[in-house]
Amino acid sequence: MSEDTLLSILPLAQKGYCCSQIILLLGLEAQGTENPALIRAISGLCHGIGGAGQTCGALSGAACLLGLYAGKGQQSEVEHERLALMLESLAQWFAEYTSGFGGTACTDILGESATQPDPNICGRLIADTMDQTLTILVDNGFDPGESPD
Repeated sequence: MSEDTLLSILPLAQKGYCCSQIILLLGLEAQGTENPALIRAISGLCHGIGGAGQTCGALSGAACLLGLYAGKGQQSEVEHERLALMLESLAQWFAEYTSGFGGTACTDILGESATQPDPNICGRLIADTMDQTLTILVDNGFDPGESPD
């Protein structure tokens, strides 16, 4: 894990952003852009989808970040041919990464306190997931510093 990534997460968490939002904020920051509407939309994934403790927001946010680069966004576009493989790679990596917790849901990772993130667990998980997502993008020919539009 990049310590720089971890250090960039802390101020965002202190400002009240959740895992999924932080992943997208970091992705947008790498592009040098902002998209408040997207960040608001991603809030639905916070704390395991609306606080339900389901799929970890770091995983769902990272999947959305991959989709931001390689997904279909307009009628005239087509999804990048490697998107499905990129998402599969992310999901497999995340399942292995969280296997010691017993699963990929917030309740697996944090137990019954899934609606209250643990900075020690969640910070590292977000940082490692972000780094892996950037690796997947680069390995598939995307420049995380360039806007996909």
